[in-house]
Formats: sequence, C-alpha cells, structure tokens
Amino acid sequence: MPDSLPYTPALEGRSLLDELNHRIKNELASVINLVTFKAVWTDNVEAKEELSNVVDLLHQHVQIHSILTMPDGDTLADAGEQLRKLGLAMSRCKLDRMNIRLVLAAETLPLESERCWRLALAVYELVTNAVRHACFDGRDGEIKISLMRAGSWVNCRVTDNGSGLGRIKLGRAACGSWASWRAAWVAASIAPPARCGIRSRSTFL
Repeated sequence: MPDSLPYTPALEGRSLLDELNHRIKNELASVINLVTFKAVWTDNVEAKEELSNVVDLLHQHVQIHSILTMPDGDTLADAGEQLRKLGLAMSRCKLDRMNIRLVLAAETLPLESERCWRLALAVYELVTNAVRHACFDGRDGEIKISLMRAGSWVNCRVTDNGSGLGRIKLGRAACGSWASWRAAWVAASIAPPARCGIRSRSTFL
C-alpha cells in the first residue's frame, strides 16, 4: 500500500480553512434560497422589491467571499487586478449605499497567488475599518487604495478623507480635530524583475 501523506500543521490548517469556506458558501446559498422563496410567493409588491434587493446584496457578499477565498496552487496573480475586483465588489456591496467612493491607484504587480490573497485580506480589513471608524462630517467619503512596487517589495496603503477616530469622551466616540489618516503598509516579495511588467493605472470604483 502506498504511504499516506505526512501530517503537517499547514496541511491541517488548509483543510480546516477549506471546510470553513465550504460551510459559509452553503449557509449563504441557503439564506439566498429562503429569501428568494419568500420574494416569489409574497403578494406585496413593496415586500417583493425589498426581498429582491436583499437577494442581490447577499449575492454581492458571496462574490466578496469568493474573491477572498484562499487560492489553490502557486501560480502568479496580478495584485492590482485582484484589488480592482475586490474594490468593485465592496463598492457594490456597501460603499455605494453609504456615498463612499473607492479609488484605486495600482501598478500591475505579479505576486504568488497566496501572497496576493493575503494582500487582499489585509486591504479588505483596512477598507472595512475606514468605513466603520472614519468621520466624514456629513460630506461624501473617499477611500483610496495605493499599490506600488518599492524595490523587491510591494507597498500598499489605504487612506481616507475622514477626520479620524477622534477621542473617547463621556463614554462616546467623538470626532477629533486632528487630520485624518488610517494607513498600513503591506509587504510581500514579488516575482523577479525579469518577469514583472510594471504599468500604473488609476481606477475610480
């Protein structure tokens, strides 16, 4: 009999992650089916429209989850294109509803697929935090994602035009007077320069 594959923590972690992703997709599909059923059978026109909007929103969440699913294999992926897809999905899912514009300034940067996935996870979290904590003072918000190459590293910065988290006063969060910035640098090794075609682009999502 052939020997079984050796047990490794990484292999177990990948299996658990795949199982979790599979479970989330199944649960989302079940909710979509349930809401769709209610939308089809209700006689109330307004309720039918609202339920249809919920179904559309759930499909958008499914798209985001698919983009953020850990990839298979070690192929190269364009990090700029991956962030463009993620940004479009996030805009349609929630940012457009909140009058927040997402701007992407990115270069064509080939990354190993797993590193590209990790970058997308970090950017998703940074944009989500900006949406939750930025204080736009009644004006339309803007969140900008900048992705550029710096030598053998990739620099990714997420900023917004809000006035910031501010200070905690009387148990409540108040907008501070200091200039807003929320940024993080995400670094990952890229492919050798001979395999990298660098091209800048700016996209309004």
